[in-house]
Formats: sequence, C-alpha cells, structure tokens
Amino acid sequence: MTNPKTPHPTDIAVGNRIRVARLINRMSQEKLGKELGITFQQIQKYEKGTNRVTASRLLAICTLFNIEISWLFQDVIPDSITDSEPRPIGLGDDDELRLVAAYRKTAPEHRPLMIGIARSMQEVNRKSKTGDKTHERTIRTGDLDHHPAGN
Repeated sequence: MTNPKTPHPTDIAVGNRIRVARLINRMSQEKLGKELGITFQQIQKYEKGTNRVTASRLLAICTLFNIEISWLFQDVIPDSITDSEPRPIGLGDDDELRLVAAYRKTAPEHRPLMIGIARSMQEVNRKSKTGDKTHERTIRTGDLDHHPAGN
C-alpha cells in the first residue's frame, strides 16, 4: 500500500504538465494563481503533485491555456491495460519546452514541416539504434557519372 502523504504518480505527472503549459505561456506561478483566484503557493503544490487539482480547476487551467484536458494526462501511461498504477514519463526538460514554444510561434502553415522534420529525425534515430544503415547516403564518383543532371 502506498503512503497517503506521498504524491500519486498521476498527480505528479498532471502537475508537471500544468507547469509545462504555464512555462510555454511565459506565465509566473503568481500570475497563474491570480488568474485562478488562488495563491502561488497553491500553484506550487499543484505543480509538485502534493495537492490534487479539482476537475473544475483543471477545466479553468485548460481554458486559460487553450489546451485539451487530455493533454494534461499524456505523460501518464499504464504499464498494461490491467495496471492500476500509472507511471509518469517525459517530464519536460528545457529543450522540450523550447521546442514546444518554437512550434507555437511557428505559423500554422509551416507546422507540418516541423512535424515532418521531427519524424524524419525519429526514423534516423530508430534506424541507427537497430544498425540499419539505409539512412546514410554514400556518394561514389561512379554515381555522379550516370546522374541525369551530369549529361
């Protein structure tokens, strides 16, 4: 049985996502607290997972940041369908925050390009981990001799 004073992993993960949303929107804990009608200390407790966030407050946070409630729970993945103890993953380091902030500042028509680049990098990473060398391109002088542009 878990210690009742220990924050539940789901509360920690949701609190972290609230923190990520706040930082992406360049908002202080004090400003978020004022927007929600609570103290910045309460925001700190939410972000650490030491206090649970009520459903109405979750809705207010999502409305304020224009995010889906499901986004707050994306870092909580059960180990299996029957597992009742979800585990937090991907707690949002500074690079992740910068990437998300850059995405949000990008014009909507250019966002698919950013996603395509990220997916390509993911594929290269996957192939390099498995030893697949098809992502590497080797140019030999013989290849250049038969290139249509060279004729």
